[in-house]
Amino acid sequence: MKNAFSLCIFALSAFLFMSATGCGDGRPRCYPVQGVVQVDGKPLTGEFDGTIRFIHVTDTQKGRPATGKIGPDGRFSLTSYKDNDGCPKGKYQVELIVLRYNKNKTYYLVPPRYENHATSGIEVEITGKTTDLTISAEWTPKDSAYKKPIIGSDGAS
Repeated sequence: MKNAFSLCIFALSAFLFMSATGCGDGRPRCYPVQGVVQVDGKPLTGEFDGTIRFIHVTDTQKGRPATGKIGPDGRFSLTSYKDNDGCPKGKYQVELIVLRYNKNKTYYLVPPRYENHATSGIEVEITGKTTDLTISAEWTPKDSAYKKPIIGSDGAS
C-alpha cells in the first residue's frame, strides 16, 4: 500500500512538473500570421494558383517552412504544423509561386525570381501575432523575358 501511495505521489508530481514547464510536442510556439500579396503596388487578384512560403533565416532547424495558399483577393494565412497556426518568431525569407493556367499555357503573375527564397529579395521578421503583413513583388525591366499577363477577375490574359 505504501508503494502504491508513493507511485501516486510521483505520478502527480511528474504531471504537475510537465504542466508547469510546458512539456509538449517539442515544437516552437507559433504566432498567427496573415497578410496580403501585392504586385506592382496593387493586391494580387483573380483566378490563379498561388503559394507563399516563409523559410527561417537564422535557424533552419527551427521547424518546417510556414506555407499558405494565396486566395483570389491576394490574402494569405500561414501554416507551420496545423491549419493557420502561423509561424515561430524570427527572420524569414519569402517565396512566392503564383501561376495562371490558360489554354495549356502557364503565365507568371509574379516574376519567377520570387519562387526561390534566396533570389526573391523579400525578408520579414515575425515578432508575434501579425494580421496585416504586406508582401510586395514587382515586375522590372529585367523580367521582360516573361510575359506580364493582365490580372483580371475573368482569368483572361
